[in-house]
Amino acid sequence: MQKPNTFAVGQNHGSVRNDLSADALADFVWNAWEGSLLRMKLEDLVEPLKACVQLMFDLFFNSATYRLDPPDLLVVGLSHSSLRRPVI
Repeated sequence: MQKPNTFAVGQNHGSVRNDLSADALADFVWNAWEGSLLRMKLEDLVEPLKACVQLMFDLFFNSATYRLDPPDLLVVGLSHSSLRRPVI
């Protein structure tokens, strides 16, 4: 049995915009997240991740505006210290 697309569940609930397909949203979010991780590593900054998550909430979800500060990154399973590349 295949697990339902979380975006489709959100669309049925009314918390995710429904003018785009759930599969297209999932693909975009995955690609944007991976690109943000790459930029974070290349630039040694956490801002690309913060900007990515903020933009996704602003564009795709029908809820209150979210603002991410370093402590709020724990919501997505990350800590500010774990986002910094170690100096070698």
